[in-house]
Amino acid sequence: MSEKGKIEVRFRKLGREKAFGLAWCDQRVIEVDESAHKGDEMKLLDTICHEVLHIANPRLAESTVLKLAAELAPVLYNIGYRRIHINETTTKDDPENPTKAEPSIAPEAGR
Repeated sequence: MSEKGKIEVRFRKLGREKAFGLAWCDQRVIEVDESAHKGDEMKLLDTICHEVLHIANPRLAESTVLKLAAELAPVLYNIGYRRIHINETTTKDDPENPTKAEPSIAPEAGR
């Protein structure tokens, strides 16, 4: 993990912003519109990579971020990384804590 701390990922509709994702570099937060991806896991992974790259290096040109995310996302996808939905009554960090769990990205089983 970076010296600066973890990046928080939030999922919400970004229709007003007309964006698939947004990066808030100072807060180390990315927001992703899951519904804008229409079930396309590769596009979702690309957007997450894209926004993380903005936070990792805010000075990168948008064209560079687009290129890097387009190269990184397929690699992760092809080795089995997908979004998983965790039971709403448990969290991935503490199965005993009955709070709403957040989705996470993990490799598919059996790959």
